Amino acid sequence: MTQKGLSPNLICTIVSSLYRLGRIGEANMLLQKILDFDFVPEHACIKVSDSAGNFDSANQFFLVLLQRGFIPNNLTYCTLINSCAAAGNVNEAFNLRDEMLRRGLCPDVTTYNALINGLCKSGNLDRASRLFHILHAKGIRPNVITFNTLITGYFRAGNTASP
Repeated sequence: MTQKGLSPNLICTIVSSLYRLGRIGEANMLLQKILDFDFVPEHACIKVSDSAGNFDSANQFFLVLLQRGFIPNNLTYCTLINSCAAAGNVNEAFNLRDEMLRRGLCPDVTTYNALINGLCKSGNLDRASRLFHILHAKGIRPNVITFNTLITGYFRAGNTASP
């Protein structure tokens, strides 16, 4: 495909545009054609397939890529974890984090923010708070997103006292 002038970024941009226009079937068909040509796209296509808001399709696409030799990186896993946690599948998001660790990758603050966000949205503030404290033990420095996520979670739960 690259020999015909189609770069991974261009293909993923086209797929993303199709998803945004609600043309899910055409986007999925293009992703399948990419795979039929043994073209292993980069992280961007996983992000694109996730942009439709369907973790299951993004995860299926990810599994097919793994079978084709795709080597995921932190950004790939963070995208999947964020999608999974946002869909309310927090336990599956933690399973992905564990898989990430087994592959020798180190989750960063962005990955933990996605997990904390999923926990807060599911009402599991105690677990979110414990995970926040684990960040310090791991030497990962929380950022403004971490703090805003926790504050928002506690506020939505009606708990304005400090955790």
